Amino acid sequence: MQRAANIEAQEIAGQRQQSAKDQQALVVASTVEQMLDTQIEDMGNMGDEELEMLRRQRIQGMKKVQARKEAGRRNGHGVLKDIADQKQFFEEVKESDFCVCHFYRGTTKACAIVDMHLAKLAPKHYETKFMRIDAEKSQYLVESLSVWCMPTVLLIKDAKVVDRIEGFTELGHTEHFSTATIEKRIRQGKVIDNCVEEEEVDDMLDFDEDFDLSDEDD
Repeated sequence: MQRAANIEAQEIAGQRQQSAKDQQALVVASTVEQMLDTQIEDMGNMGDEELEMLRRQRIQGMKKVQARKEAGRRNGHGVLKDIADQKQFFEEVKESDFCVCHFYRGTTKACAIVDMHLAKLAPKHYETKFMRIDAEKSQYLVESLSVWCMPTVLLIKDAKVVDRIEGFTELGHTEHFSTATIEKRIRQGKVIDNCVEEEEVDDMLDFDEDFDLSDEDD
């Protein structure tokens, strides 16, 4: 009977969450619709020259975004990149203005969880280089950068550490945090642009056991 009651409680909670999401979606849709109506009305009041100028500005903005994306791809952005040693680490951070580097231990599940989320974020933030380095094979870096907790994510700007995420303390004190949660925390360090991940209900998330980048031999 207790199990049945728990299942019923979970169903009720799920229905409430879905109802809240539906209500939020209606609000967002209404806001977007109002913004589009305003833009259309403004454009209707524009002359041909103003419309042409607006079109050129948008095209120029798109070209800049694409150029930045291509530059990032050439520098190894867009993937969670493995760093072999300290020498490569220093070379990589010098090449890119913004870096996110995960110091991991191959036998620690918490590190695999962080890798999973960072691997999802890397292709969505070509402005930033995402990296991972084995802390046990990088003793000099670990000591010089005061890395003592596994996992530790360093946020690096212009080859200098500007912020860090140690463990899951700032991610909800749970391994079941969403990709959006760590993305927002990384953005606080000002090493990525706008957040692109949608927030999810953290306690409904499960770690994907098949997504494990850790070294099996470690």
